[in-house]
Amino acid sequence: MVSAYLATYGVDSTRGEIQLSGSSDLVSGEARIFFDFSFSSIISDVAPIRVIVTPTTMMQGQLYVDSKSQYGFVVKELHLQDMTGKFDWLVIARRKGFEGVDVIPV
Repeated sequence: MVSAYLATYGVDSTRGEIQLSGSSDLVSGEARIFFDFSFSSIISDVAPIRVIVTPTTMMQGQLYVDSKSQYGFVVKELHLQDMTGKFDWLVIARRKGFEGVDVIPV
């Protein structure tokens, strides 16, 4: 039996949330971002992820997150103007085993 150890680092959270960030390119009005297995294997497949996108180059249209899952997400340009550009993104996800865990009153 082979066991693996994955070290993760991030902001402490009583909700068991972890973050992943990066930069991507919008090509023809769309970008598909796929998470590495080391991230998707430790996040919940039940609790929804949050994705925040910020354009880093001039774009005429607006960006939105079209779909998201524990495996990645899709960003599209609102008016399908065949846009290209760059954007940064931040994903906040719940770790497996922390589904439904919220702040505990002190």
